[in-house]
Amino acid sequence: MAVNGFCCWAYSIFKITKISVKMTKFEELGLDKTLVEALDKLGIKDATEVQSISIPVILSGKDVVVRSKTGTGKTYAFVLPILNKLIKEPIDGVKAIILSPTRELAMQTYKSIESLKNQNIKAVVVYGGVSINPQISNIKKGCNIVIGTPGRILDIIDRGVLNLNKVKFSVIDEADTMLDMGFIDDMNKILDTAPIDKQTLLFSATIPKALSSVIKGHTNNPEFISVGEDESITVKTIEHTYYITKENRKFQVLLSYLKDMNPGKTIIFSRTKSGANFIQNALKNSGLNVMLMHGGLTQDKREKVLGNFKNFGEILITTDVLSRGIDIKDIETIVNYDIPENPDVYVHRVGRSARMGKSGKAFNIITENEQELIYEIEKRDKIKIKEVDFSIEKYSSLASESIRKTIASSDNRGRRFNGSEGERGRSRTGYRGQSHSRYGSSNNRRSGSSNYVYGGNRNHRSSRSNEDR
Repeated sequence: MAVNGFCCWAYSIFKITKISVKMTKFEELGLDKTLVEALDKLGIKDATEVQSISIPVILSGKDVVVRSKTGTGKTYAFVLPILNKLIKEPIDGVKAIILSPTRELAMQTYKSIESLKNQNIKAVVVYGGVSINPQISNIKKGCNIVIGTPGRILDIIDRGVLNLNKVKFSVIDEADTMLDMGFIDDMNKILDTAPIDKQTLLFSATIPKALSSVIKGHTNNPEFISVGEDESITVKTIEHTYYITKENRKFQVLLSYLKDMNPGKTIIFSRTKSGANFIQNALKNSGLNVMLMHGGLTQDKREKVLGNFKNFGEILITTDVLSRGIDIKDIETIVNYDIPENPDVYVHRVGRSARMGKSGKAFNIITENEQELIYEIEKRDKIKIKEVDFSIEKYSSLASESIRKTIASSDNRGRRFNGSEGERGRSRTGYRGQSHSRYGSSNNRRSGSSNYVYGGNRNHRSSRSNEDR
């Protein structure tokens, strides 16, 4: 049971500060004049609620645990107090370590710092999926802030390049996502190498009981701050629907929904990267303008796609790399092409819509075997997901032809498509002809019909990927 985003275990152990405040001017928060001026140049004059509450507490030197959902301004809530301290000191070692679960979030934090820095601030961002050598070189040149994903930071520490013995601030951003992605062990190792008297700032959209060991192990008498609604409350402002179909007609349902239901700016979630690739190619072959983002793309490509989608994109296909930590304010609809097994992941995904008090829609495409997941999500998140039915026959031929072109394109590259393979089901020679039992038939090509199957491996529970380590 949760109360305003905090579990009862937290209420029973810790003092919770839950305050509602109006917008506050940054100069009223005790920040250095140079920071206030830098914010003013960016057109940022008023602090958000989480900033107004958290910044004075952090400036006082206390450890904090802050429950605040994505999109509330929490990055500046911890960045500003850290910079307020470091701009008054010379750069003589790493003074702040900021842990992020994904490279997108790490880059987002890095850019926030870069926009405010002065000559006494030098930040370096590190993450997996790219060469470690330039990152090592940047650290060796000297810096006082390191932002990155736990696996890559630990790798650099193990190489003897990164020394945390002068760290004054440690930040755990999106702590619940760290937990979900299996980063807790790496995170503990990193924080254990820093001084015990460092100030620790933990920010998270939810505070599950599993985080209790992290909080007790790495904070000293922290002040708990609960700001605004959590994502489980946001989910209740969303219209949730699902459509039951055969596995081999899921794409036809998706195409019909996008064509006829006017979903607006939409994010489509696939369970796997190969699934996302398939959906993108098939939708493009259907004449739709779509974008693709997942961990298989380079960092530069991911940043470009994300920026383009924020500015003018309408449809983005992605994996759970985008389900947490990235704020896109005008998302109207979330489509779960592959419904997640974990109700918490469902909350994180659909929470990309209904930002800043707006309403949103979540549309789930499921098979009969997946109805139990709908019931689990309804029970766990205390919401109602309504079954809907609409005609998909109008787009039968278009769906069939789009899939045929997608498969032909794959064949031309020397691959054979099998829709029910998981991330590990692809070999150098093509796609394995194996179907996971939960996905029904493995006969992907049925002559003269649109009965093509595509789905990810249901044994793919963890969203942690090599590129985010």
